[in-house]
Parts: sequence; structure tokens; C-alpha cells
Amino acid sequence: MLKWWNQKREENIQNIKAVDVLYGFKPESSKLFAFNHFVLIAKYHIFTSKIAESPPSMQVFLALLDDKVRIEEAIATKNNRITEFKMKWKSLSQSF
Repeated sequence: MLKWWNQKREENIQNIKAVDVLYGFKPESSKLFAFNHFVLIAKYHIFTSKIAESPPSMQVFLALLDDKVRIEEAIATKNNRITEFKMKWKSLSQSF
């Protein structure tokens, strides 16, 4: 997942620690807000896969991510916050 992220985004995440996955990154700027959201969705996918007793799948994860990003885009459009949405998810929303 990290390799996929680094191919799609200009922020290159290296040497991620377990504590960062557990609690999220605390960046000085908002550049990594999308990555924290990405990690939350990944953890949710892993959890639901475990409950369903099936292995996690990158294809299923990307479909779930696409769904969540589209919902966030609809909410941002409704609330006239599309600029913030585009800044957060730039280059990823076309990658699914």
C-alpha cells in the first residue's frame, strides 16, 4: 500500500513506524491528512477482511478507498469546500 501511495503522491513516505500507523502522523502542515485517512481506511479493510475470514486485497481496498473519497467529494461539494477536498486528495482521486 505504501508503494502504491508513493507512486501516486508527491509526498514520499519512508520508514513508517508502527506508532505512526497506530496513532497517525502529526504533520506540521496538512499535507499528510490524506495519508492518515488512507491508513484508517486500510486498517478498516484489514479488520473487515479478518472478520470475513478472507485475506486483505489491494483491489478491494482500492474500491473501498474510491468509495470513501467519492463520498467525501460529494460532502465537500455540498458544503462548498471542494478546494480543500482537491488539496487533500490531489492526484489520488483519479488513481482508483
